Amino acid sequence: MEGGEQMNLLNDSFHKYRDNIYIILPDIEDEGLTYGQVNSLSAVFAGLLKMSDVVENDRVCIITGNKIQFIIAYFAILKLKAIPIAINIRLNVKEVGIQFNNCNPKKVVILPTLFKKYSELLTKKNTFLAPSLNDLKQWSLYNTDKGYETFPDRKDEELLTISYTSGTTGTPKGAMLKHNGWLRASKKYGELLQLSEQTRIMQALPLWQADGCIATVTLPVLHGSSVVLVEPFDEIIVNEYFSIVDKYRANYLFTVPAILSRLLLLAQDGNIKFHHNVKYAKVSSSVLLPEVKNKFQETFGIKVMENYGSTEGNAITVSDPNDDDNGSVGKITGICELKVNKKAELLIKNQEWFAGYYNNQEKTNEAFEDGWFKMIDVVEIKRDYIYLLGRTDDIMNKFGEKISPSQIDDVIVQFESVYESVTIGYKNEVYNDDIYSFIVLKNADKKIYSKEIEKKIIDFCSIKLPPHKVPTKVFIVDEIPVISSGKPDKKKLLELLKDRK
Repeated sequence: MEGGEQMNLLNDSFHKYRDNIYIILPDIEDEGLTYGQVNSLSAVFAGLLKMSDVVENDRVCIITGNKIQFIIAYFAILKLKAIPIAINIRLNVKEVGIQFNNCNPKKVVILPTLFKKYSELLTKKNTFLAPSLNDLKQWSLYNTDKGYETFPDRKDEELLTISYTSGTTGTPKGAMLKHNGWLRASKKYGELLQLSEQTRIMQALPLWQADGCIATVTLPVLHGSSVVLVEPFDEIIVNEYFSIVDKYRANYLFTVPAILSRLLLLAQDGNIKFHHNVKYAKVSSSVLLPEVKNKFQETFGIKVMENYGSTEGNAITVSDPNDDDNGSVGKITGICELKVNKKAELLIKNQEWFAGYYNNQEKTNEAFEDGWFKMIDVVEIKRDYIYLLGRTDDIMNKFGEKISPSQIDDVIVQFESVYESVTIGYKNEVYNDDIYSFIVLKNADKKIYSKEIEKKIIDFCSIKLPPHKVPTKVFIVDEIPVISSGKPDKKKLLELLKDRK
C-alpha cells in the first residue's frame, strides 16, 4: 500500500471476530470476554492513558503478570501508537531497574498489589495504577468517545513492542519488534499451527515473555481463537491442569517441556483424571527431549507440535502434525530466509520485523553477521527440517568432538527412575569439557540412596552412549532450577556444580 502502510490486521480481526469469546479467566469470568468487549475496554483504557499524557511513540511498561489488565493495557497502548513493554514480575527491583534505565518509560501500568514491590522505581508522574476489570466495565458503559475503538494504520518501520529477552545468554536485551512485519509473520505462523475460530487455547506461559505474549495477544487475535488464561508455572495450576482444560473445554495446549514432564509425573502417581478433547500441544521455550515427547503423546493421546524460534526470530520451524516424528524441531516455515555458516550456526534474515536492540547498538552489531541475524544455535538441515544440536555456548567439546547435551539427556530419561535430566559442560584443561548431569527422580524412587542411583545411571549411560559422551558425574537434585520462561537456569546449575564438586 502507499506510504508503506498496509491493511490493519488488528482492526480486521477485532471487527471480524467481535462476537467470539476471546479471553476466559477461570473462576473470574467463566463465560469469558468477547473480542468486542476487550476492544471496548481497551478503548476506555486508551482514553485514560491519553489523559495521563501518553502520546505516540511513548514507551509504556506493563507490570501485571498474567492478568486481564495486561491484555487490555497492551491493546490500549497500541491504539495510541505508543509502545507496550512487558516487564517480568518475578524480577527483583534491581533487575527491573536495569530495564527501566534502558527503555526510560513514560508511564508504568502496574497492578496496585505490585506497587509496593517496585515503589522505589516509581514516581507520581510515571505511575498508572491499573483499574480493576469491574471498574473498566463500569466506565465502558458511560464511554461515549469512540475515538479509540479502532487501531491506527501503521507504517512498516513503526514498532509493535520492545520485548526483553529472558537473559539466558547474558543481560536481557530489549528486542525492538516492528508492528506490520511481526503481525504478518505471526499470522502465517498461526496458519501453520492450524489455529481457527474453533481453537480454544490453554495458556499457562508468562505474558511478560515473548512466547506467552504471542500465544495470548497475537496468534489468537489474528485467527479468532479463544484463550483460557492461567498463572504461569504455578504448582496449583499444574496439579489442576487437566481439570481446567476439561471445565473450560480447551482443545489446544500452549506449554513448555517442564510442564509436560510435571504432568507425566502426576499421571504416573495417579493424580490426574481427565476427559479432555485436546488435539495438539504446542511446546516451545526450551529443548524438548524425544523421550518426554513420546511418553506424553502415549500417556495422554495428545499430538505434540514443536516449534523453534526466538524473541528476535519469530517462528522459524513448526512441526507438521500430519508427519511422523523425525527428531527435528519442525519444518522450516518460510517466514524468513535462512542459511547455515561454516560453524554450523543458523543465520536468518529477520529485518522485516526485528529492528535491533533498544538503546544498545553494540549488541545489535554483535547479533548480525553480514546482515544475517545469528540465532546462536548449532543445527543441521535435512529436507527442509531443522535438527537442533544445541546453543553455541552449550555445545560441549570432548576429544575434539562436539556433543549436544540433549543427546545425553534423552538417554538418561530412559532410565526407569529418572523424571528429568539437564546436562551441562564444565571446561577443564585436559579434555576441554567435563560432562555433568543434574537429575530429578520420580517420586517413588526418591527414597533410594542417591549414590547407588547415580552409579546405576552412569552404568546405564555407558551401555547406551559412546565413552566420550558418558557423564563425568551425575547429581540427584530435588528440582531443576528454571528461569521465568521455563528454561533451565544454567547459572544456578553451575553454582550447584561448584558446591557439589
